[in-house]
Amino acid sequence: MKTLCFDRFGAPEVLEYRELPDPVPLDHDERRRRADELFGWVRDGSLQVHIDSRFRLADGALAHTRLESRASSGKVLLIP
Repeated sequence: MKTLCFDRFGAPEVLEYRELPDPVPLDHDERRRRADELFGWVRDGSLQVHIDSRFRLADGALAHTRLESRASSGKVLLIP
């Protein structure tokens, strides 16, 4: 796996291009532990998720157009 690393302000200058090891497969308990930690951060406000827009599932094509246009600046959600 390869990654591009940008400066902390998201500037387009590439600081690094390096090989990363393949991800280690996680068992169910480890995935659950990591998910609980992540959603704990969301609950306590340490991690804030910016939601750009919400679309009904039936409007999935519109959501896809929004993503392709690169006009979104956060998560684009499909709501069932």
